[in-house]
Amino acid sequence: MIPLKNQNRYLVGISVLVILMGVLTLIDWQFDITAFKNIAWNVSPMNPVTAVTFIFSGSWLLIYLLFKNQYKPISYIIASIILGIGFLHFISYFFPLSGIRLDYLFFGDKIKNSGSPNTIAPNTAFLFLLSGTAMIMSDSRKKWVQLFKQYMLMCGFFLAYVSILGHLYDMQHDAQPAYHMAGFTHMAFTTGISFLLLIVAVFFSNPAYGLAQSIISSLNGGRLARRLLPFILIFPPLTGYFRLLGEKRGVFPTEFGVEFNTFLFTFILFAFTIFYTTVMNKRQLQALQSQKQISESEKRFRTLLFSMKEGVASLNMNGTILFCNPSFSSITGYSTSELLNKRGIKILIPTRDRLKFMEWVIRRSKGKEEDYKTQIIKKTGERIWVSVKANSMSDIEGKINGALITISDITEEVMHMQDLNAFTGSAAHDLNAPLSRILGITGLLNTYEFDEEIKMLHEGIEQTAANMQNLLRDLLHFSKLGASQFEKTVISLDPIVQEVFCFHTANYKGESTIYPLPPANVNAAAVKQLYHNLISNAVKYSSKSSSPKVEIGAYEKDKQLVYYVKDNGVGLNKEQIKMMFTPFKRFHAQFEGNGLGLVIVKRIIEKHGGNIWAQSEPGNGLTINFTLSAEMH
Repeated sequence: MIPLKNQNRYLVGISVLVILMGVLTLIDWQFDITAFKNIAWNVSPMNPVTAVTFIFSGSWLLIYLLFKNQYKPISYIIASIILGIGFLHFISYFFPLSGIRLDYLFFGDKIKNSGSPNTIAPNTAFLFLLSGTAMIMSDSRKKWVQLFKQYMLMCGFFLAYVSILGHLYDMQHDAQPAYHMAGFTHMAFTTGISFLLLIVAVFFSNPAYGLAQSIISSLNGGRLARRLLPFILIFPPLTGYFRLLGEKRGVFPTEFGVEFNTFLFTFILFAFTIFYTTVMNKRQLQALQSQKQISESEKRFRTLLFSMKEGVASLNMNGTILFCNPSFSSITGYSTSELLNKRGIKILIPTRDRLKFMEWVIRRSKGKEEDYKTQIIKKTGERIWVSVKANSMSDIEGKINGALITISDITEEVMHMQDLNAFTGSAAHDLNAPLSRILGITGLLNTYEFDEEIKMLHEGIEQTAANMQNLLRDLLHFSKLGASQFEKTVISLDPIVQEVFCFHTANYKGESTIYPLPPANVNAAAVKQLYHNLISNAVKYSSKSSSPKVEIGAYEKDKQLVYYVKDNGVGLNKEQIKMMFTPFKRFHAQFEGNGLGLVIVKRIIEKHGGNIWAQSEPGNGLTINFTLSAEMH
């Protein structure tokens, strides 16, 4: 369809033009200006009441098009006035009721002094009667009412059209007008033009049904109608006009004029047909080529989809599966026919996870991408772990109407990780008990006096056991991160950072700057551990600088909040930065550590859906940047 906004723009222009013609006519009647009233010596001017009624008609159009819902009562009143004026003047032509004619009541003297029959013609009154009725019908939502309105307006259009043709042909006769319709008084030439404009505007003011809908359609039929209508309305009158002109000036006799008129019209029709056929054939050929390219692209796309190891499915906004590839069927255990037109949440998602799944669906409806792991139930009843990536899909108007999801079976990976985490946790727990006993014994030995050599050995044992205990604690924490589900809430980070910073800087002699941090949707305990590790590293690695500095803050980059912890310590080179999140990797022997601190930080950030990266140069400190969400704001 033609966009309603553009369509209204044209109709508003017609409305203004109709009002302008009525206003100019009134001005001409008031000041006896003949330039507009009498286009030719034998053409009657528009009646002043007709001009007023056209002003009402144009005003109705403007109100209907621009303020349809706000001023409905006013539009109905104006339409009723137009209908009433037409009705009064139509019946007064057949009955001796001249006392009710508004043109006599308000402009009687002007009309009598004009020297020509300037009363409202019956066909003019009848067209106002039709137009007013059509205006009242315009708001109806019933199809038959709109169709009846269009039929009425088409009859009115041809009545005005025939009247204009009569004027056009009469211009070639020196005698009284010969081209009358049923002997009625002629409608004024400018009245006929105004009616053509008015009827077209009212006809397309509500183009939801019938011929109006067909004409504005973007389909081939609509395009053909829009090209044929001007041809049908303009060329036949022109050929007839030139025929009469040639006969009047003696260029050819009447017999030849008929043949000339037929030949000229046929030639123009033939030329139009050839032109339109050529254009349509060219467009159809382009459409066929485009269709072929689309078909080939679709074939390649389907081949790719059907050969993918990952399962792919498209869903509508209700979660109903509209398409799935064989891998999706294989992973879920259902056949394609069993999945199509079914709601995935009901047949694949465990009951306890459906509420969370619906939250993801709501996020997708807002255009947000999803990347998560969840359990699904196969047809056999077996529960498997899948990695899910989901992206919203939009229609041609940009409105989100569904989603495309990709799933991968990661059950073996999850089970392997769970086994590894279980082993790590068990080993850490089992080794922690003997270490605690060793530290307990070394603590008892502190009460004894030893020589310097034994004392050094004692301190070494105690320090090694303490480091081993820290390592086991970090291993235990790392194993729990892999299996635990995060419960997130929106919290203020400032109190957490202040508490952790005070804990690590009791004896810190450097400079510290902590900027206010934006709140975040996080797991409070995990974020506390994150800042514990980062601040501990920053204090430790900057402690040997001449003037230690630690800075904590946040900034916005690409519509995303980025948090950071910065120090002016020993720093890292580019190769070290690439390996800084490798478990048990240490780069500076002069500082104690087990190489798990940043690995734990990275795992916590990934669990939140964020990213982490570092900036550093040897000797110029280290800045750890991270986000706590994948969402933009």
